Parts: sequence; structure tokens; C-alpha cells
Amino acid sequence: FNTLNYLHYQIGSEQTKPAINQTNKISSFFRQALKNANKTEISLENEIQFLNTYVKLEAGRFDFDIEFEVVNVNEIDFSDVYIPTFSLHPILETILNFSFTENDSDINVTLDIYDENDDYITIKYFYNGLSIEEIYNQPDHRLRKGIELLEHVLQQKNQQENVISFGVTQSNINYVAINIYL
Repeated sequence: FNTLNYLHYQIGSEQTKPAINQTNKISSFFRQALKNANKTEISLENEIQFLNTYVKLEAGRFDFDIEFEVVNVNEIDFSDVYIPTFSLHPILETILNFSFTENDSDINVTLDIYDENDDYITIKYFYNGLSIEEIYNQPDHRLRKGIELLEHVLQQKNQQENVISFGVTQSNINYVAINIYL
């Protein structure tokens, strides 16, 4: 909805070319979302493509850059790994919508994806903004709902309780880690 509000602003202020570009990005995002909506699982490759489309869409709203990188630590074949649909998006959305302020000069989000064994993969979101753990601990926060739903889906799939964790690296970079059992 934030993107639609921004598109409305662009149209109202006669920023035609940026509004057309943003409309194309919204169209691509919704096309991918609808394509995946009826699936319970999709390939990690498709989920990452969806995240890249989402980041491009969100980047159109900000006056600073969003640097988004996916690091395939173990050279996993992302097309062979299937995960619950939309399982990576809620955390990225929460990071982008809560963790950064208008005063920030740039946003850096890196996803490290690795498998420690054949049972599960770990996905760590490293980001240079405020910790989103605060949202996770506020039961009434609007962005918590996405993380709660993700947690529920992963607990059902994994048959495990602790599927999401939060932390800070030694160099003061926040991270969120999720484990997805295969």
C-alpha cells in the first residue's frame, strides 16, 4: 500500500516517467505473487526472484539506495530446494519498513543461505538498520503479523519450535535467522 500511495503522489505531481516505471514494477510484483499464491511450496530460486522484484519496487519509494545481495554460501542449487511460498518476504518487508528511517543514507541487506547438513537450510538476513526484534516482541504491532504467520508455517513444516532467531554480529550488524527443514 505504501507503494500505491507513492504512485498516487507521482501521478498527482505529474511525474509521468517515474509513475510509469513504478506501475511496471507493481505489475511485475503482483504477477509473481499471483503466480505463486496457489502453491504451498516454491523453489528457493523463485522465492529469491520474488524478493528481488519486491526490493526494486520498494527502492522506487526511497531517496536512497537499497543494496540487496544474496550469498549462496555452500553453492546450493536453489532450483532444487523447495520452501513454503512467501516464506522469505515477511522478514524482508519488516526490515525495509521498520528498520530504516528517512535519515538513513543507504540500506544494505544481505541474505546468507547455507546448509549445515542435509536436514535444513539456514537463511540469515544481515542488515544495517534497527533491530526488528522489538516488533517481534510487541503483540499488537502491525508488522508482527507477517512474522507470526511465517513462524507458524515454519513450525508446522519443521516440527520444531525455535525457527526464527535474532542477533547482532561483533561488527554491530543486526541479523534475523530462519531454519527451514527440507
